[in-house]
Amino acid sequence: MFVSVAHSQVQNSASENVTIGTIIHNPPYVFENPSAGIDVDIIREAFAQSGIQVDIVHAYLSRMSVLLDAGRIDAMTAYRTRADQCKLSEPYGFWHNGIITRSGLDTKISNFEDLAGLKVGLFPQAKNIFGLELVRASANFASETTVFTTPSALRMLSYDRLDAYVGDSWGLDYLFQQNAAADETPPYKVAYAFKPTPRNLCFSVDKHRVAFNEGLIALQRSGQIDEIISRYRK
Repeated sequence: MFVSVAHSQVQNSASENVTIGTIIHNPPYVFENPSAGIDVDIIREAFAQSGIQVDIVHAYLSRMSVLLDAGRIDAMTAYRTRADQCKLSEPYGFWHNGIITRSGLDTKISNFEDLAGLKVGLFPQAKNIFGLELVRASANFASETTVFTTPSALRMLSYDRLDAYVGDSWGLDYLFQQNAAADETPPYKVAYAFKPTPRNLCFSVDKHRVAFNEGLIALQRSGQIDEIISRYRK
């Protein structure tokens, strides 16, 4: 099991801590060593409104429920949970999923059916998220590949090993911007953007959920969430 722990840099006099389980390294949302990113910064700042310090545990999504059941974390990032295990917070952020094609592909794409005959990459669990619409359309793909990391998605689009990738565009943008020359154009384009997918925390203790939700409201009103996002997106 992969688990790494990093302590929050929030400094205050409160003695209360919460331990939050989140995904492994996935810029711009989550960085490790030290823990940072859009998700981590928002979570820390939301709790800081109540004087609560945050410890971050990084783990694979498949291990989150185990860590929560064992009491090693107080809340976990989640898109699907057991109703008897924890209670969801208000959304603190969003995945920005879309159908992303290599830049040289001229085919007009507006749905999964338009990917027929193409080499398609999918993020893990994409079929669970998008359901029958994607499952049915995938029968007509020329090939289907599960793409586990953003660097792999960018590399496969760059070298025409994929015609299209169903996944998060912000991750691709961040990786490209970090490595591209000033006048370089992306080897991909967002052919179709889905409605952003909410990202929540799921809490085992309701008082922590209440404090987090109240902190989110304060961040939204002050504009701090937009400020945090701007640290990582040009």
